[in-house]
Formats: sequence, C-alpha cells, structure tokens
Amino acid sequence: MNLLVTKSIIIILFLSTLSTLLADDHKMQSIDSQQISATKIISETDIEFVKLLRLAEKGNVEAQFKIGWMYGKGQGVSQDYTKTIEWYQKAASQGHANAQYNLGVMYMDGEGISQNYTKAVKWYTKAADQGQSNAQYNLAILYNNGRGVPQDYLRAIDLYQKSANQGNVGAQRNMANIYNDGEGVPKNFNKAAEWFEKAAIQGDAISQYNLGTMYLFNRGVPQDYFNAAEWFEKAASQGYVDAQYNLGVLYRDGLGFDQDYIKAKKWFKLACDNGDTQGCGQYIALNQ
Repeated sequence: MNLLVTKSIIIILFLSTLSTLLADDHKMQSIDSQQISATKIISETDIEFVKLLRLAEKGNVEAQFKIGWMYGKGQGVSQDYTKTIEWYQKAASQGHANAQYNLGVMYMDGEGISQNYTKAVKWYTKAADQGQSNAQYNLAILYNNGRGVPQDYLRAIDLYQKSANQGNVGAQRNMANIYNDGEGVPKNFNKAAEWFEKAAIQGDAISQYNLGTMYLFNRGVPQDYFNAAEWFEKAASQGYVDAQYNLGVLYRDGLGFDQDYIKAKKWFKLACDNGDTQGCGQYIALNQ
C-alpha cells in the first residue's frame, strides 16, 4: 500500500483481498438439453432435482456441478456442505473447472470444511490451468502472500496477467499496483496507468480513483486536471470517499475548471457524510 499526500490530495493504492465468489450457475445451465433453474421455489424444483440427481449419479459432470451448487446455496434442497463438497469433487475429478474453483474457495475460506490453503492451491491450480480467470486471480494472491505455497512474486504476476487479460477487474487492478510499486518487476507508471484504466473502464471505483490521481500528479500519464476530475467523479458517484473529497478540492481551487464553491461544498459534504473528517472541516470552512 502506498500513501502519497500532496497538499489536500490523497492517493491510496490498495492490494485487493481474496475474491471468493463462487462460480455462478448461470454459466452452466445446459444439462443434456434441459434447462435447470436453481432459483425456483422448492415445490417447483422437486421433480427437476430428481431428474438432475439421476443424471449426476450416472456421471454427468454438469449435473454433478449443478447438484453441488444447489446444496451449497440451499436452492431447491436443504443446505448441506458435506454433499456440496461430495458433488463438487465428483465434477472436479472429471475436469470441471468451475467445480475445481469452487472447491478451492471452500478450502480457502474453510466453508463447510477445515481451512486448508494447500488444498485450495491444488484445486485452484487445476482450474487455473484450464483458464478459469477467478482461479488464476485467487491463486496469484496465494502465491503473492505465500499461503499454501512458497511466496513467488513472478508466479503471482504471471497468473495475474493471465486473469487480467480475460478481463478480471481485481487482477487488472493488482497488475497496476504491481507496476506502481515495483513488486517483482521494475516500477513502470505508464503500465500502472494502463492497467488502472482497464479496470476503471469496467467500473472499478478504486481504479477510477487511482487513475484520477495519476492524471493529477503526472504519474504515467500527462497531467490533466479535467481527466483527473472525470475519473474522480466516476469513483465519487459510487460512494468512494477520497474521490468525493478530492473533487471538493479541485472545485475549491479551480483546478481543471472554473472555481465553484457550491460544487466544492457539495462534494465536501458528501465526503463528510461518509465519515471523512477533512471533508467536514472543509465544508465548515466554506460555509463561514
């Protein structure tokens, strides 16, 4: 994490935490030409579940994954992590990438099973080798932090890159952080800005804020107060407090556009309402 303070502008670059979203079932709906909806109420899924279970017991890998997902979510059946793991393992053993990924998540989080980073690495690796971007991302973080495997920045970067190239926002942001901090690679602010922009375009508020800060400080991109304000506003509109505060500063000081105390007060007030004490102080000062 880097903390740079210049006048009233703050930049905070975050290394994102482990992503633990389970692979959603909407990617795996086609099972022997049957469309199985796991979101219906139980009375409507009983017959479908029986049919699905028969397919799973016969070795249908998609059905096995779906059954595991339903038990894990308690959709159409009572939640049962033991059965979730059982069916995910059956599907994973047949090479189902999302089942492998979900097993990795369960071992990583200790969800329904004892936490075991080594086993999480095992299943993430199998899924990552098949190109599962979330598995690549989580595996990268485990290598980055030395959990379940020896710490290996180069391996982490390789996995982040693969995941980021598939559009994984967290991986794109972490690639930006890596180049910004020079962690395992030479510092390269141009590449950091490029990766922040990719994530920012996808709506990632942290990346929008960091890209705005890079425009503000001529870091990897030409200094441009207008572009800085544009990205700050995108992040601020998502409730990102530091971006709200920085917009207040830009409007207060007339950086990138005409000085506007009304808009400055608006953004300082929003930052204050979200718990930023500096924003509160600036809002009070402008109202005196």
